[in-house]
Amino acid sequence: MNIEPENLDLLQRMVDNLIAQNKLDTAIQFCDKIITINETNERALCSKALILHWQQKSNEAIKFCDRVLELSPNRTQIKLVKLISLANCDRKNEAMDDLP
Repeated sequence: MNIEPENLDLLQRMVDNLIAQNKLDTAIQFCDKIITINETNERALCSKALILHWQQKSNEAIKFCDRVLELSPNRTQIKLVKLISLANCDRKNEAMDDLP
């Protein structure tokens, strides 16, 4: 499937709009479409990590946080989401290891 970059941007704007409307499951579906097309799309990966965190799906959120941090190690918001998610999973030692 070949989708132009501006169409990926349109899909991401749809994700942002769905998040604003609290339609998180549908937003995840659009994130998945974007990630299928471009598995290193940081906006979609970040959006999915945040949504999973908000849905209290901490283990899944951690996986997406890790993917984002591999691409962009200095994303403070994603680092924080990962730390909170690790703590929610009773993985506080790992959370402490991730602190600077």
